[in-house]
Amino acid sequence: MLVVNFNVNTSIASSLAPAELVEHARQHSRFASQLFDADPSRAFEPWHEPISARDLVLDRDFRDESELRARLRQLRRRVLLRLLVRDLGGLADLPEVITTMTELAEASIRHAQDWLIRSFLTSYGAPVGARSGTPQQLHVIAMGKLGGGELN
Repeated sequence: MLVVNFNVNTSIASSLAPAELVEHARQHSRFASQLFDADPSRAFEPWHEPISARDLVLDRDFRDESELRARLRQLRRRVLLRLLVRDLGGLADLPEVITTMTELAEASIRHAQDWLIRSFLTSYGAPVGARSGTPQQLHVIAMGKLGGGELN
């Protein structure tokens, strides 16, 4: 039987030191415990700072698609862990959680799109319109909530 404890005392948790925030997250999340066990250096994130746009940036030097995928998974784990610790610690309100999830999704799509564009340019050259002869861009059409700032 799964028992979920929604009674996290955020007024106490938000005053915790970084090491206490990590321990608090470990106690309330198996996912967090697994990530901290796999890489103890993750415990030294700036937990008291919200995730910013610069935290979602990856360098563009991917050897191939498998490296891109691995780096996107690392980015996802890093952002989710930091957001989880902030949320459980009472440092992130609901708008921050929702906005961060949306920004992570958008950044991941942008990184994949940028890589695909560079890969296609190398393999096939710049795409041009058959009739217009003008340069064309690769567009991503997302269905559902993406872009609405409401991912949950």
